[in-house]
Amino acid sequence: MSKKKQKDGTAKKATPKVEMSKKELKQAEKEAKLKAKAKTAKKADKVKGEGWFKGIKGELKRVSWPNWETVKSNTITVVTVLLMIGVFVYILDVGFGAGSRALIQTKAASEPTATVAPPAVTAPVVTKVVPAKATPKPATKGKK
Repeated sequence: MSKKKQKDGTAKKATPKVEMSKKELKQAEKEAKLKAKAKTAKKADKVKGEGWFKGIKGELKRVSWPNWETVKSNTITVVTVLLMIGVFVYILDVGFGAGSRALIQTKAASEPTATVAPPAVTAPVVTKVVPAKATPKPATKGKK
């Protein structure tokens, strides 16, 4: 192997050129593909199998869980904010309901009322159901 000088003056080893036959090259490519498939298969096994559960367990150990005081204060904050929002929405609901009732009443009061005559009373109509006349059956030949 010969040494070449780089721009900064340090020596660099030259990589030897390896010539392979076509058969050897194909074999090397097959081996590389098999290695890649084996790697992906191992990764898939970890996801499907118990390695996946071990990973979850390890991640949960690394989680920084809050202490009881933090949980209590955050819970109180959330409940307080929810109650305030609920009261605000209730006030809006009552206000809009009262406003819409007032608008409907003023509109009804401002419209003139039309007098409608009561419907005329008539005697009940009695219909008589008349049974249909029986039609004679056609005579059949050969039978008595």
